Amino acid sequence: MGRETLADLLDQAPSTTDVVMCSSDALAQGVLAEAASRSLRVPDDLAVFGFGDADFAAHTHPRLSTVHVDARGIGRRAARLLLARLDGCGTAKPGHRTVDVSFSLISRDSA
Repeated sequence: MGRETLADLLDQAPSTTDVVMCSSDALAQGVLAEAASRSLRVPDDLAVFGFGDADFAAHTHPRLSTVHVDARGIGRRAARLLLARLDGCGTAKPGHRTVDVSFSLISRDSA
């Protein structure tokens, strides 16, 4: 899917595309493959970012820059909030609550 998406993007706007930020590392891997098939130099011609810091991201060519989120930490925080609500210690009124979760940029060779 990443290959097809980059192909469509480059066919529509070849000279204005210089950075692609993907919603997953799997999509970014496809973008890297399509860039290679078009002889684009990553990151010189096209910078590519993934999301998720998948295990394979450090082993692509070039190594994929990505956003790391602490999924376990998010799960623990969600469980604590849910348990607090079930125990009656949480917010009295149901509704939306914004919880800031940290992330980090893993800078590798693709951007």
